[in-house]
Amino acid sequence: MFQVYNGGVCLGVHARKCDRRHPPGRKANQRGAHTIWEVDGAIDKLYCQNLSLFGKSFIDDVKTLFFDRNNCMF
Repeated sequence: MFQVYNGGVCLGVHARKCDRRHPPGRKANQRGAHTIWEVDGAIDKLYCQNLSLFGKSFIDDVKTLFFDRNNCMF
């Protein structure tokens, strides 16, 4: 799960319990060590919402963020 943690302890506990080693969805492309994943917003809503919030933190011009991710492919 793509989540934000406020400390190393929480992240460590999550890393020990979580068995996921890659994003949800399907692998769209891979070249060397770089992989592009395609994630459906209708299937993995929470992951896509968290990914949108993370991306919004790098873009200052965006005033709103839509939480309806059913039509989006990430």
